Amino acid sequence: MGNELEYFVRQALQFGQEQFSKADSLNKTAISFADTGFMFAESEPFLMSSIKLCLNADKPELNNTLPAAIYADYSAWHINNGFHAPHAKHTDLLEMCKTLASFGVSANYYQPDQRWDVFDNKQSFGVRLQCGLDRSPIWEKTAPLANFCNWVARQDSKTMVHAASIGIEGMGALLIGNGGAGKSGTILGCLMRGFKSSGDDYTIISNGSNYAAHALYMSVKQDPLGLKRLGLKCDQNLNWQGKAVFRPRDIINADISPSMPINVLIVPSIGADKTTFQSVSPNEVFKILALSTAKQLGSDHAQIFKACGDLVRTIPCFKMNMSSDNDEVTVELKKFLREIKC
Repeated sequence: MGNELEYFVRQALQFGQEQFSKADSLNKTAISFADTGFMFAESEPFLMSSIKLCLNADKPELNNTLPAAIYADYSAWHINNGFHAPHAKHTDLLEMCKTLASFGVSANYYQPDQRWDVFDNKQSFGVRLQCGLDRSPIWEKTAPLANFCNWVARQDSKTMVHAASIGIEGMGALLIGNGGAGKSGTILGCLMRGFKSSGDDYTIISNGSNYAAHALYMSVKQDPLGLKRLGLKCDQNLNWQGKAVFRPRDIINADISPSMPINVLIVPSIGADKTTFQSVSPNEVFKILALSTAKQLGSDHAQIFKACGDLVRTIPCFKMNMSSDNDEVTVELKKFLREIKC
C-alpha cells in the first residue's frame, strides 16, 4: 500500500516541478505571510483574482527568496495517467495521511472531485491536481490555497488556526468560535474604532512562549445584514455563504496588520444586553479551536491538537458576551484588554 501511494505522490510532485519550471516568470506570483511564503504558478489563470484579493501577493522579482513553491494543474493529468484514488486500499483518509507522513509528504484528498493537494516537506514543493476549473471547492475563491499556506507555515514552526485576532494599545486577543459566532462582525466593528486585526477567519500563530498572531488573508467577510448594522454599504458580489468579501481599506480605510501579540483567548457570544467577560475553562476553548480548525483544514490533526493544547494551557481564556451595540462592545473590549495588561 505504502509503495503504491509513494509512487503516485512522487510522480505527481515530479510532474508539478516540471510544469512549474516551464511556467513563464510573468505567470508566477510571490505569496508571502507570517515571515515566510511561496512562489505560485498554475496551468490556467484561475486563482489569480482571488489571490490578489485575499493574499499578500507580489511580482516574482519583488521577492525571489521565498522558501517554497506550489503548482496547480487543472488538466486532470493524474486521472489521464491512470492514478485513480490510490488511497482506496487504506481504511480511511487518516491512515493515508499517516502513510504519507512516514515518507515526508503532507496531503489532502477530496474524493468526490478526485482532487489532490500534495506537499513534499523536504523539497518544500507542492502540487494541486484538479480535474478542470469547475471542480474547485466553493470556498476556494475566498480562502485560496489554505492547505499549502498551512504546510508552508509549519516549516517555519508556525500553525494555522481557525480564529480571528484583534488588538489595541499593544495588547492582542485571539477570537475563537465556529462559523457564525460573530468573529468577522466583531473584527470589522473594532477596526472602525481604531483597533488592529491580523485576520477575521484564519490566523497563523507562532508556537512558543511568546505567542503572536500573523496575518494570512488580507480580506474579511461579512453578510449584508452585518454590514448594514455597522452602517456600511454592501457593493460587493456575495460568496457562497452570502457574504461580501473585501479588503477593509476599500471600505473603512483600515488594513489588516501583519502581526500582533496574543495575550488572551476570547470566545465571543452574541445576544447579551451588555458586553461582559467571564473566565472560561481552557478545555472548552480547546474543543472549539481544535475541532473547528481540524474541520476546516482536514489534515494534520496531531499537529493541530498539540498546537491548540499548548496555546490554551499558556494563554488565559475568557468568554465575551456581546451586545448588539458596536460602540459599547469596542469600549468594553478596550477596557478589558487594558485590565489584562495590568
